[in-house]
Amino acid sequence: MKVGSHDEYAGVHARPDGVRKNVEAAVETAEHMTEVIEKVAEEVEKLADDIADELPEGGKLRDAIETVENAAKETVKYAQFVEDIIDKVCT
Repeated sequence: MKVGSHDEYAGVHARPDGVRKNVEAAVETAEHMTEVIEKVAEEVEKLADDIADELPEGGKLRDAIETVENAAKETVKYAQFVEDIIDKVCT
């Protein structure tokens, strides 16, 4: 069969359920991944906050931990943003 032939084109469109299932599986995987990322980032944020509270102000270690905390906060925001996009696209 030649690439781009009518037979190849007809074969792709003859299986819409297969394509739909693949898309649904990809969406479910993306949703699950963003939920996991969000949960992990929330836990990292809490842990970093707890650790930073125990360290002296202005220290390099505290600054590093606060950087991790801020990165985790941003990660939570991005995960929620991606979840919102998925919800809008799929509804």
